[in-house]
Amino acid sequence: MILPTWVRQLATPLTLPLILYTLLSSAGLWLAVYAGLMGLPLGLGLLFSLASYSLVLMESIAHGKPAPLMSIDMFNPAHHPRALIGLSLVIGAISLLAWAQSLASPTLLVLTGGAVITLLPLMLALLALDDSAVSALSPARWLHTLAGLHGHYLAWLATLALSVSALTVLANQLGFFLCLLLGILLTLMVATSLGGLLYQCRDGIGLEAWVTPERGHLLALQEENRARENLIHELYGSLRAKNIESAWNSALQWLTQRGLKPQDMVWLRSRVQDWKDPRLSERLTAELIAYYLRVGNTDAALADVESWLDTGRRYHATHARDLGRLIGLSRLDGRHALANRLLDECTQPHAEHEEIKNLLKHRTSQT
Repeated sequence: MILPTWVRQLATPLTLPLILYTLLSSAGLWLAVYAGLMGLPLGLGLLFSLASYSLVLMESIAHGKPAPLMSIDMFNPAHHPRALIGLSLVIGAISLLAWAQSLASPTLLVLTGGAVITLLPLMLALLALDDSAVSALSPARWLHTLAGLHGHYLAWLATLALSVSALTVLANQLGFFLCLLLGILLTLMVATSLGGLLYQCRDGIGLEAWVTPERGHLLALQEENRARENLIHELYGSLRAKNIESAWNSALQWLTQRGLKPQDMVWLRSRVQDWKDPRLSERLTAELIAYYLRVGNTDAALADVESWLDTGRRYHATHARDLGRLIGLSRLDGRHALANRLLDECTQPHAEHEEIKNLLKHRTSQT
């Protein structure tokens, strides 16, 4: 069973670099809290770096890239101003929940909490993608993104709600440092899983990811086309220099690297068969038919040699046994005209081979 992308991304914060970052940040925040006012700058810097790094994580994963390493620039508000916006959104959401709680209205508190847990991750996701407070606060963008995420967002929210509930229960049983550590780890998991959800639903939300299987396939195809064209230029140059062995060795090396696939032989032959020098295409034909015979695809071997001869070209079998087998197969298949053409047009290089001599002798005696 293949897990959804956002579920797999839950494990990203458990890699060694992010575990080290979590431990160091937890230790730094623990020291800042116990240092009081003296630790305020350290605490604010670490909170800002956590917000900045979480947004960078979310953006990178949403665009199909791996989790980046933490950098010193992430402590600088001038380089990452959106982290301030993100922290403001979180503080605003907490303040809104506190206000709803102060009114002592359970209904209002539930509605406010539902709105916060639904919209706050969405706003942070838009902030990470668009780098714009206007986009993060736009109801139109919320609706468009929610429509693109479909029901996956509800599953993600349910997982988030369970995680926050579990952390709240554990907070009463664990020490302050462990609560900090789990809180930072949960924050990173929220960022990576939400980034994975955005990447998973990229088509629905109109996200042009930087790295996708489609782009990777296109780049690989473009690279392969360039390699093919370079091969054709190399072969043409060798034939122009009347160096057939060099051309054949280059062609055979390329075919071997790709596993000697018949479709590659057919493609390469189609590119060189109209050249003035026919030797390369003839050798490719001999290699192709030898391959068909070797793997037992006799129908393809007969069809290819017949269509090749019908174009007025010559077939020079690599080995006499290939030619003899083709002639025998043609007769067994009732294609006597093809067998006679092979005897008439293709036996000269192997005329002294015992099997070919017997075939020619049998043909003469029949005549």
